[in-house]
Parts: sequence; C-alpha cells; structure tokens
Amino acid sequence: MQPTAEVHELNRRVWELVRDLPLTPAAEEWLRIERGIEPTVAHAFGCRDWRPVLDEVLQTLEQFDVSVRAAAGFQTVSSGVSGPWWPIARLIDGDERTAGLAVPLFLSADAPVTWRWRFYNPASVGRDPIKCAAMTGAKLLQLGLQHPSPTRFAHPRTAPACVLVEGEPDFFSVADALERLDVARDVAVVATVATSDGRQGAHLATIFTEPPLLAIATHRKTATRDSDSACDFVDSLVAGLVGRFGMQPVRPRVAHWRDFTECDDANDWHRRGELEGLLEMRLAELLGVQND
Repeated sequence: MQPTAEVHELNRRVWELVRDLPLTPAAEEWLRIERGIEPTVAHAFGCRDWRPVLDEVLQTLEQFDVSVRAAAGFQTVSSGVSGPWWPIARLIDGDERTAGLAVPLFLSADAPVTWRWRFYNPASVGRDPIKCAAMTGAKLLQLGLQHPSPTRFAHPRTAPACVLVEGEPDFFSVADALERLDVARDVAVVATVATSDGRQGAHLATIFTEPPLLAIATHRKTATRDSDSACDFVDSLVAGLVGRFGMQPVRPRVAHWRDFTECDDANDWHRRGELEGLLEMRLAELLGVQND
C-alpha cells in the first residue's frame, strides 16, 4: 500500500503547502456546530480547508506529470476527458457546493498516502446527498495508522489499547472524547472508511507486533440486529490477527462494542454529550481484561 516515490513526493508537496493552514471559519462551524467535534482535534490529524490556497495547490499539482497526478488520485478521466479530482474541479469552476474538509490518511508522518473530502453541505452536492468523496484508486482506507508529527494522540502500534470505529465523524468524535477523558495518549483510535473491503481489515492486522487490546466499535445495521455494516472488514481483521498470533492470545483481547448503529453512531452520542460516559465505562471493561 506504499505509494511510488513520485506519488509520495506529490503528496508531500501538497501537505507541505497546507500543513500550517489554520481551519477556516466554515470548517470550524461544520466541525463544532454540525458535528459537535472540537476543531483542534480534526486539525491535529491534518484536516484542512484548501480554499485559501487552492491556486497554489493547483500550481503544485501541475508540476507533476498527469500520470503521477492520476496515480495519486488528483487527476481523473471520465468519458475520455481528463481533469482534476472532481471536488476540486467544481471549486475551480466557482461551485462552492463542494466546499469541504480535506482529510489526509497517513502511513508516514511526512506525507499522506491519500485524501478524502468531507462536504460541509452534503444535500447541495448532487441529486442525492453525498457526504464524502474518495480519490480514485485509493489503497489505504484507514484513519489513524500514522499521525502528522508532532501529535498528542496515541499510536495504535504502541498504545495499550485501540478502539476501531467507522467513518471520519466517529473517528474525530472518539478522539475528542478520549482527549476530554485525558486518555488520548493511552488509547488509540483507528477508523475504517471502506467497510466492505476485507483486504483493508487484513492490512490493519499487519500493523500490530503483538495481540492488541482492541475494541471493535463499528456500526450495527439496525438497533435490533447485531449484524455489522463493517462485517467484511471486521471478519478479515480478526482472521488476520488470529493468523498472525493464534486464536488463544487474540480472542480474549478483542471486544465487540454493540453501542453504535448506522442511525445512532458515535458522532450522534458525542453530539448528545453521552460519548465520554460511554467510553469511560467501556474502556474500564476493556482495560480490566488486560489486568486480569
């Protein structure tokens, strides 16, 4: 899943350009008002509104061959016509309906592997509401495997415990709640943003050097069914861990939290002010396994 040297350099140059940007008022409003998330948390993980430097981003991209831009996901081809990644293309044309937050996914601290785009106003983007755009061909679809440096949040490879959630809003909500509980340096959070891709779960299993103390907090499909919207991902993750470390060491250290559904997820709990209390209770249970 590592990008080529040219793609890495392109992403490094874009990240260097946007890294020190403060969040725009629109980004802060979407995070705080719409999602109940402390903006500094999303900013710490690299989220930025690119509009203040969009011209500079385009100039940076144009310094790379179109094949490199396409491999990175910044260039798309539709019906034989090549152009910039579509959220950016619409902004270039003055269409503010695609304004949103660029969310980087890292494998190394110096450059993202790919980016996702969370729209501020999903209902305005198309005929059906579109919450997020992913880059074509993105091979890494997990948040939290690596952080921009320096960071005040725990890393999943070294943290005593790790919570796996589903989607960007749940990721930032749990990170925000962990920081409020003063355990952000002790409990890592990882998010899958490709719930039906089993290969992503198998990849996540490879980052651990020993059986992790892991809470799986993805979404149940409904409040009355335990089936998981991320079941392919979760199944491949657990199978990957068992394949690496064996059933006996893994099973007692993997907990399935059934608190969140697609209609009542971690972000919903966070906006109601109930996520911190839930996490405090669930983490006490999880960490009790470690101490048994």
